[in-house]
Amino acid sequence: KQTRHDAAAAAKVPAPIVKGQTSAKSPLSPRGHLRDVDSQELVDVRHQAEFFMSLGQHDQAIEILEQRLQESGESSPLVFLDLLGIFHTLGRTAEYEIVRADFNRLFSGCVPEFARFSHQGQTLEAHADVVRRITALWPSARVLEYIEDCIFRNPGDESGPNFDMAAYGELLMLHGV
Repeated sequence: KQTRHDAAAAAKVPAPIVKGQTSAKSPLSPRGHLRDVDSQELVDVRHQAEFFMSLGQHDQAIEILEQRLQESGESSPLVFLDLLGIFHTLGRTAEYEIVRADFNRLFSGCVPEFARFSHQGQTLEAHADVVRRITALWPSARVLEYIEDCIFRNPGDESGPNFDMAAYGELLMLHGV
């Protein structure tokens, strides 16, 4: 049963922007994806949230991450993952499940249910076709586009690839290289 606090907190979870919408801070890649996966500004926001968590100021950390999602939405899978980690650490199942559903709708990574949060699943090696394609495109600029296509889910495309969190984390790491 959802409490008043859970409902209020869920209402604070921002609606992500639709792919193709931009702001001055989030330039589009040639394929229309927002390239804010690992910018310095994003790193700063994540460090601020981590700092507030270390001080026990959980709501402040959540607020910073939610504000970032309102500003950049879909372009910030790492912010979603940080927020999921905080909700799991704090035992906030309802908020976790709401953010999890949004993440799984927007990105190709499959965040597990609350009780299986630590289950990372298979690595990128389980997706031999993806590894072959990345290897073939490396180090051309087209590899970044392909990795973004792997990270971001196309709206309404249920048939796209799904990656366990271990593989998805590796894609995020490769994007940052």
